Amino acid sequence: AAENVTILSNEFNMPQLDRNRRIWLFLPKGYQTSTERYPVIYMHDAQNLFDDNTSFSGEWKVDESINELAEMGATQSIIIGIDNGGGLRIDELTPWSHPSYGGGDGDKYVRFITETLKPYVDENFRTKPDRENTGVMGSSLGGLISYYAAVQYPEVFGMAGIFSPSFWFSDDIYPFTEAFDNQYDSRFFFLMGEKESASGVADINAVIAELEATGFESENIKKVLKSDGAHSEWFWAREFAEAYLWMMGEEQLLVTDVKKKVTTEPIVLYPNPVNDILSIQLDHAHANLGVSVYSMSGKLMHSSMDSDDPTIRIKVASWPTGLYVIQMKTGSTLLTKSFYKD
Repeated sequence: AAENVTILSNEFNMPQLDRNRRIWLFLPKGYQTSTERYPVIYMHDAQNLFDDNTSFSGEWKVDESINELAEMGATQSIIIGIDNGGGLRIDELTPWSHPSYGGGDGDKYVRFITETLKPYVDENFRTKPDRENTGVMGSSLGGLISYYAAVQYPEVFGMAGIFSPSFWFSDDIYPFTEAFDNQYDSRFFFLMGEKESASGVADINAVIAELEATGFESENIKKVLKSDGAHSEWFWAREFAEAYLWMMGEEQLLVTDVKKKVTTEPIVLYPNPVNDILSIQLDHAHANLGVSVYSMSGKLMHSSMDSDDPTIRIKVASWPTGLYVIQMKTGSTLLTKSFYKD
Protein backbone atom coordinates (compact mmCIF):
# COMPACT_ATOMS: atom_id res chain seq x y z
CA ALA A 1 0.00 0.00 0.00
CA ALA A 2 1.06 3.60 -0.57
CA GLU A 3 2.44 5.58 2.36
CA ASN A 4 -0.81 7.55 2.69
CA VAL A 5 -2.74 4.36 3.50
CA THR A 6 -3.06 3.36 7.16
CA ILE A 7 -5.27 1.16 9.31
CA LEU A 8 -7.85 3.31 11.07
CA SER A 9 -8.70 0.45 13.41
CA ASN A 10 -8.25 -3.30 13.53
CA GLU A 11 -11.29 -3.69 15.78
CA PHE A 12 -13.79 -0.97 14.85
CA ASN A 13 -17.07 -1.76 16.56
CA MET A 14 -20.13 -2.44 14.39
CA PRO A 15 -22.97 -2.20 16.93
CA GLN A 16 -25.67 -2.80 14.32
CA LEU A 17 -24.12 -6.24 13.63
CA ASP A 18 -22.60 -6.90 17.07
CA ARG A 19 -19.06 -7.49 15.76
CA ASN A 20 -15.78 -5.69 15.06
CA ARG A 21 -14.00 -5.09 11.78
CA ARG A 22 -10.73 -3.74 10.36
CA ILE A 23 -11.12 -0.33 8.70
CA TRP A 24 -8.58 1.17 6.27
CA LEU A 25 -7.92 4.88 5.79
CA PHE A 26 -6.56 6.58 2.68
CA LEU A 27 -5.75 10.27 3.18
CA PRO A 28 -4.88 12.58 0.27
CA LYS A 29 -1.25 13.51 -0.14
CA GLY A 30 -0.57 16.73 1.73
CA TYR A 31 -3.47 16.17 4.11
CA GLN A 32 -1.30 16.62 7.22
CA THR A 33 -0.01 20.03 6.16
CA SER A 34 -3.20 21.47 4.68
CA THR A 35 -6.47 22.83 6.04
CA GLU A 36 -8.53 21.60 3.10
CA ARG A 37 -11.66 19.47 3.48
CA TYR A 38 -12.23 16.47 1.22
CA PRO A 39 -15.00 14.27 -0.21
CA VAL A 40 -15.25 10.78 1.25
CA ILE A 41 -15.94 7.48 -0.52
CA TYR A 42 -16.83 4.41 1.52
CA MET A 43 -15.66 1.18 -0.14
CA HIS A 44 -16.25 -2.49 0.63
CA ASP A 45 -13.94 -5.52 0.49
CA ALA A 46 -11.05 -3.38 1.71
CA GLN A 47 -8.67 -6.36 1.65
CA ASN A 48 -8.64 -5.94 -2.15
CA LEU A 49 -8.38 -2.15 -2.42
CA PHE A 50 -4.84 -1.10 -1.49
CA ASP A 51 -2.49 -3.99 -0.86
CA ASP A 52 -1.72 -7.07 -2.95
CA ASN A 53 -0.59 -8.92 0.19
CA THR A 54 -4.08 -8.84 1.72
CA SER A 55 -6.05 -9.23 -1.49
CA PHE A 56 -8.02 -12.24 -2.66
CA SER A 57 -6.79 -12.15 -6.26
CA GLY A 58 -5.08 -8.80 -6.84
CA GLU A 59 -5.72 -5.27 -5.63
CA TRP A 60 -7.71 -2.37 -7.09
CA LYS A 61 -4.72 0.01 -6.70
CA VAL A 62 -7.07 2.69 -5.38
CA ASP A 63 -4.22 4.49 -3.62
CA GLU A 64 -1.92 4.55 -6.65
CA SER A 65 -4.77 5.62 -8.92
CA ILE A 66 -5.89 8.60 -6.83
CA ASN A 67 -2.31 9.68 -6.18
CA GLU A 68 -1.57 9.66 -9.89
CA LEU A 69 -4.86 11.34 -10.82
CA ALA A 70 -4.11 14.07 -8.27
CA GLU A 71 -0.91 14.85 -10.18
CA MET A 72 -3.13 15.52 -13.20
CA GLY A 73 -5.25 17.97 -11.21
CA ALA A 74 -8.08 15.66 -10.11
CA THR A 75 -9.90 16.14 -6.83
CA GLN A 76 -8.43 14.13 -4.00
CA SER A 77 -10.71 12.22 -1.64
CA ILE A 78 -10.56 10.40 1.64
CA ILE A 79 -11.22 6.69 1.09
CA ILE A 80 -12.59 4.56 3.91
CA GLY A 81 -12.19 0.84 3.24
CA ILE A 82 -14.23 -1.69 5.20
CA ASP A 83 -12.91 -5.24 5.30
CA ASN A 84 -15.42 -7.88 4.30
CA GLY A 85 -16.40 -10.35 6.99
CA GLY A 86 -15.12 -13.47 5.24
CA GLY A 87 -17.82 -16.04 5.87
CA LEU A 88 -20.17 -13.21 6.83
CA ARG A 89 -19.63 -11.35 3.55
CA ILE A 90 -22.82 -12.60 1.89
CA ASP A 91 -24.89 -11.74 4.95
CA GLU A 92 -23.51 -8.21 5.22
CA LEU A 93 -23.51 -7.21 1.57
CA THR A 94 -27.02 -8.38 0.65
CA PRO A 95 -30.16 -6.42 1.56
CA TRP A 96 -32.39 -9.44 0.90
CA SER A 97 -32.06 -13.17 1.42
CA HIS A 98 -31.50 -15.80 -1.26
CA PRO A 99 -33.08 -19.27 -1.01
CA SER A 100 -29.70 -20.98 -1.53
CA TYR A 101 -27.13 -18.46 -0.26
CA GLY A 102 -28.94 -16.84 2.67
CA GLY A 103 -27.98 -13.24 3.43
CA GLY A 104 -30.14 -10.26 4.23
CA ASP A 105 -28.19 -8.20 6.81
CA GLY A 106 -27.29 -5.54 4.24
CA ASP A 107 -29.38 -2.78 5.78
CA LYS A 108 -27.69 -3.30 9.17
CA TYR A 109 -24.33 -3.07 7.43
CA VAL A 110 -25.29 0.15 5.63
CA ARG A 111 -26.67 1.60 8.85
CA PHE A 112 -23.29 0.84 10.44
CA ILE A 113 -21.76 3.11 7.80
CA THR A 114 -24.37 5.87 8.08
CA GLU A 115 -24.95 5.82 11.84
CA THR A 116 -21.55 4.84 13.27
CA LEU A 117 -18.64 4.96 10.84
CA LYS A 118 -19.48 8.14 8.93
CA PRO A 119 -20.12 10.23 12.08
CA TYR A 120 -16.76 9.06 13.46
CA VAL A 121 -14.94 9.92 10.22
CA ASP A 122 -16.62 13.32 9.95
CA GLU A 123 -15.71 14.14 13.57
CA ASN A 124 -12.07 13.09 13.34
CA PHE A 125 -11.06 14.08 9.81
CA ARG A 126 -11.49 17.13 7.59
CA THR A 127 -14.34 15.90 5.44
CA LYS A 128 -17.01 17.48 3.33
CA PRO A 129 -19.86 15.68 5.09
CA ASP A 130 -22.73 16.68 2.80
CA ARG A 131 -24.33 14.11 0.50
CA GLU A 132 -22.92 15.69 -2.65
CA ASN A 133 -19.42 14.85 -1.40
CA THR A 134 -20.15 11.42 0.07
CA GLY A 135 -19.99 8.30 -2.06
CA VAL A 136 -20.16 4.54 -1.78
CA MET A 137 -18.42 2.06 -4.07
CA GLY A 138 -17.88 -1.66 -4.53
CA SER A 139 -17.95 -4.65 -6.84
CA SER A 140 -20.01 -7.83 -7.14
CA LEU A 141 -22.01 -8.07 -3.89
CA GLY A 142 -20.23 -4.83 -3.00
CA GLY A 143 -21.80 -3.31 -6.10
CA LEU A 144 -25.23 -4.55 -5.01
CA ILE A 145 -24.93 -3.06 -1.51
CA SER A 146 -23.52 0.20 -2.92
CA TYR A 147 -26.59 0.56 -5.13
CA TYR A 148 -28.88 -0.26 -2.21
CA ALA A 149 -27.13 2.29 0.03
CA ALA A 150 -27.40 5.11 -2.51
CA VAL A 151 -31.09 4.45 -3.22
CA GLN A 152 -32.17 3.71 0.36
CA TYR A 153 -30.17 6.56 1.93
CA PRO A 154 -29.98 9.33 -0.68
CA GLU A 155 -29.72 11.93 2.08
CA VAL A 156 -26.31 10.41 2.95
CA PHE A 157 -24.84 9.19 -0.36
CA GLY A 158 -24.95 11.44 -3.39
CA MET A 159 -22.86 9.20 -5.65
CA ALA A 160 -22.27 5.49 -6.12
CA GLY A 161 -19.74 3.40 -8.05
CA ILE A 162 -21.45 0.11 -8.89
CA PHE A 163 -19.03 -2.39 -10.41
CA SER A 164 -20.26 -5.76 -11.74
CA PRO A 165 -23.22 -5.72 -9.35
CA SER A 166 -24.81 -9.00 -8.26
CA PHE A 167 -28.33 -7.91 -9.16
CA TRP A 168 -29.11 -11.57 -9.80
CA PHE A 169 -29.11 -12.19 -6.05
CA SER A 170 -32.74 -11.12 -5.58
CA ASP A 171 -35.60 -9.94 -7.77
CA ASP A 172 -36.49 -7.61 -4.89
CA ILE A 173 -34.09 -5.16 -6.55
CA TYR A 174 -36.86 -4.13 -8.96
CA PRO A 175 -39.75 -3.29 -6.61
CA PHE A 176 -37.17 -1.71 -4.31
CA THR A 177 -36.03 0.61 -7.10
CA GLU A 178 -39.59 1.32 -8.20
CA ALA A 179 -40.58 2.38 -4.68
CA PHE A 180 -38.09 5.29 -4.62
CA ASP A 181 -38.56 8.36 -6.72
CA ASN A 182 -35.79 10.79 -7.58
CA GLN A 183 -35.70 12.70 -4.31
CA TYR A 184 -32.18 13.93 -5.01
CA ASP A 185 -29.85 14.30 -7.99
CA SER A 186 -27.86 11.19 -7.07
CA ARG A 187 -25.15 10.01 -9.47
CA PHE A 188 -24.77 6.34 -10.42
CA PHE A 189 -21.79 4.84 -12.27
CA PHE A 190 -22.45 1.29 -13.52
CA LEU A 191 -19.69 -0.96 -14.84
CA MET A 192 -20.03 -4.44 -16.32
CA GLY A 193 -17.74 -6.68 -18.34
CA GLU A 194 -19.26 -8.58 -21.22
CA LYS A 195 -17.25 -11.68 -20.21
CA GLU A 196 -19.07 -11.83 -16.90
CA SER A 197 -22.36 -13.62 -16.27
CA ALA A 198 -24.74 -13.92 -19.20
CA SER A 199 -27.41 -11.92 -17.37
CA GLY A 200 -25.11 -9.18 -16.04
CA VAL A 201 -25.64 -6.61 -18.79
CA ALA A 202 -29.39 -7.32 -18.98
CA ASP A 203 -29.71 -6.90 -15.20
CA ILE A 204 -27.98 -3.51 -15.26
CA ASN A 205 -30.15 -2.37 -18.18
CA ALA A 206 -33.31 -3.42 -16.32
CA VAL A 207 -32.29 -1.60 -13.13
CA ILE A 208 -31.39 1.56 -15.05
CA ALA A 209 -34.77 1.41 -16.81
CA GLU A 210 -36.47 1.27 -13.41
CA LEU A 211 -34.41 4.22 -12.17
CA GLU A 212 -35.32 6.33 -15.17
CA ALA A 213 -38.98 5.33 -14.86
CA THR A 214 -39.02 6.69 -11.31
CA GLY A 215 -37.62 10.03 -12.42
CA PHE A 216 -33.85 9.75 -12.20
CA GLU A 217 -32.25 11.88 -14.90
CA SER A 218 -30.29 9.93 -17.51
CA GLU A 219 -27.49 12.51 -17.27
CA ASN A 220 -26.90 11.34 -13.69
CA ILE A 221 -26.53 7.70 -14.77
CA LYS A 222 -23.36 6.44 -16.44
CA LYS A 223 -23.19 2.92 -17.86
CA VAL A 224 -19.88 1.49 -19.07
CA LEU A 225 -19.68 -1.93 -20.73
CA LYS A 226 -16.31 -3.39 -21.67
CA SER A 227 -16.02 -6.30 -24.10
CA ASP A 228 -12.96 -7.76 -22.35
CA GLY A 229 -14.19 -7.17 -18.81
CA ALA A 230 -14.20 -10.11 -16.41
CA HIS A 231 -15.48 -10.52 -12.86
CA SER A 232 -12.11 -9.80 -11.29
CA GLU A 233 -9.98 -7.24 -9.46
CA TRP A 234 -7.76 -6.55 -12.48
CA PHE A 235 -10.82 -5.29 -14.38
CA TRP A 236 -12.10 -3.14 -11.54
CA ALA A 237 -8.61 -1.73 -10.95
CA ARG A 238 -8.31 -0.76 -14.60
CA GLU A 239 -11.67 0.99 -14.68
CA PHE A 240 -11.45 2.70 -11.29
CA ALA A 241 -9.95 5.94 -12.64
CA GLU A 242 -12.81 6.54 -15.09
CA ALA A 243 -15.44 5.87 -12.44
CA TYR A 244 -13.71 8.07 -9.88
CA LEU A 245 -13.38 11.03 -12.24
CA TRP A 246 -17.03 10.74 -13.31
CA MET A 247 -18.19 10.63 -9.71
CA MET A 248 -16.10 13.73 -8.97
CA GLY A 249 -17.59 15.50 -11.99
CA GLU A 250 -14.19 15.71 -13.69
CA GLU A 251 -14.66 13.69 -16.86
CA GLN A 252 -12.68 16.29 -18.78
CA LEU A 253 -9.53 14.81 -17.19
CA LEU A 254 -10.31 11.40 -18.61
CA VAL A 255 -7.86 11.37 -21.49
CA THR A 256 -6.37 8.36 -23.21
CA ASP A 257 -3.28 8.39 -21.01
CA VAL A 258 -5.11 8.14 -17.68
CA LYS A 259 -5.40 4.37 -17.55
CA LYS A 260 -1.91 3.93 -18.93
CA LYS A 261 -0.57 5.96 -16.00
CA VAL A 262 -2.07 3.55 -13.47
CA THR A 263 0.12 0.46 -13.20
CA THR A 264 -1.66 -2.84 -13.87
CA GLU A 265 -0.38 -6.37 -13.56
CA PRO A 266 0.50 -8.06 -16.89
CA ILE A 267 -0.93 -11.34 -15.52
CA VAL A 268 -3.79 -11.79 -13.07
CA LEU A 269 -4.99 -15.18 -11.75
CA TYR A 270 -8.52 -15.69 -10.49
CA PRO A 271 -10.07 -17.07 -8.45
CA ASN A 272 -7.20 -17.70 -6.07
CA PRO A 273 -7.64 -20.06 -4.21
CA VAL A 274 -9.41 -22.04 -6.95
CA ASN A 275 -11.60 -25.14 -6.86
CA ASP A 276 -12.53 -25.83 -10.47
CA ILE A 277 -11.33 -23.56 -13.29
CA LEU A 278 -8.38 -21.19 -13.02
CA SER A 279 -8.55 -18.11 -15.26
CA ILE A 280 -5.36 -16.37 -16.34
CA GLN A 281 -6.00 -12.81 -17.52
CA LEU A 282 -3.29 -11.29 -19.69
CA ASP A 283 -2.91 -7.63 -20.55
CA HIS A 284 -3.29 -8.60 -24.23
CA ALA A 285 -3.25 -11.67 -26.47
CA HIS A 286 0.20 -13.21 -27.00
CA ALA A 287 1.57 -15.24 -29.89
CA ASN A 288 3.98 -18.11 -29.18
CA LEU A 289 3.12 -18.04 -25.50
CA GLY A 290 4.16 -21.06 -23.47
CA VAL A 291 2.21 -21.85 -20.31
CA SER A 292 3.44 -24.46 -17.84
CA VAL A 293 2.03 -25.33 -14.43
CA TYR A 294 4.07 -27.23 -11.85
CA SER A 295 3.26 -28.70 -8.45
CA MET A 296 5.60 -27.86 -5.58
CA SER A 297 7.25 -31.24 -6.06
CA GLY A 298 8.16 -30.23 -9.61
CA LYS A 299 5.57 -32.34 -11.44
CA LEU A 300 4.34 -30.82 -14.71
CA MET A 301 0.55 -30.53 -14.39
CA HIS A 302 -0.27 -28.55 -17.55
CA SER A 303 1.48 -27.34 -20.66
CA SER A 304 0.18 -25.36 -23.64
CA MET A 305 1.42 -23.07 -26.41
CA ASP A 306 0.03 -19.95 -28.08
CA SER A 307 -2.85 -17.75 -27.02
CA ASP A 308 -5.09 -15.73 -29.32
CA ASP A 309 -7.25 -14.75 -26.34
CA PRO A 310 -6.15 -12.62 -23.36
CA THR A 311 -7.95 -15.04 -21.02
CA ILE A 312 -6.65 -18.60 -20.55
CA ARG A 313 -8.67 -21.15 -18.57
CA ILE A 314 -7.24 -24.31 -16.99
CA LYS A 315 -9.33 -27.06 -15.38
CA VAL A 316 -7.82 -27.94 -12.01
CA ALA A 317 -10.76 -29.69 -10.31
CA SER A 318 -9.05 -33.08 -10.26
CA TRP A 319 -5.70 -31.77 -9.00
CA PRO A 320 -4.57 -32.39 -5.41
CA THR A 321 -4.98 -29.58 -2.89
CA GLY A 322 -1.87 -27.44 -2.60
CA LEU A 323 0.29 -24.67 -4.02
CA TYR A 324 1.17 -24.55 -7.74
CA VAL A 325 3.48 -22.40 -9.84
CA ILE A 326 2.69 -21.07 -13.32
CA GLN A 327 5.49 -20.18 -15.71
CA MET A 328 4.59 -18.15 -18.78
CA LYS A 329 7.21 -17.57 -21.44
CA THR A 330 7.05 -15.46 -24.59
CA GLY A 331 10.27 -14.76 -26.43
CA SER A 332 12.95 -14.10 -23.82
CA THR A 333 10.45 -12.98 -21.16
CA LEU A 334 9.59 -15.38 -18.33
CA LEU A 335 6.87 -14.52 -15.82
CA THR A 336 6.00 -16.60 -12.77
CA LYS A 337 2.87 -16.64 -10.61
CA SER A 338 1.57 -18.98 -7.93
CA PHE A 339 -1.93 -20.08 -6.92
CA TYR A 340 -3.52 -22.39 -4.39
CA LYS A 341 -5.81 -25.29 -5.36
CA ASP A 342 -8.42 -25.62 -2.61
